[in-house]
Amino acid sequence: MDAWTVEDAVTLLHPPLTVAEVREMIDLLRLQPYGSRRTGRRDRPAGES
Repeated sequence: MDAWTVEDAVTLLHPPLTVAEVREMIDLLRLQPYGSRRTGRRDRPAGES
């Protein structure tokens, strides 16, 4: 797997982390998105609300 979603990281990392903790690490490390997930619909990309 080349890229992880936040939800992937929550299930794969050890020790387990919450979604909020993973998002905070991403912010602290200033990681940029690898790409975007396509849903096949014409509205927002997956995961955006």
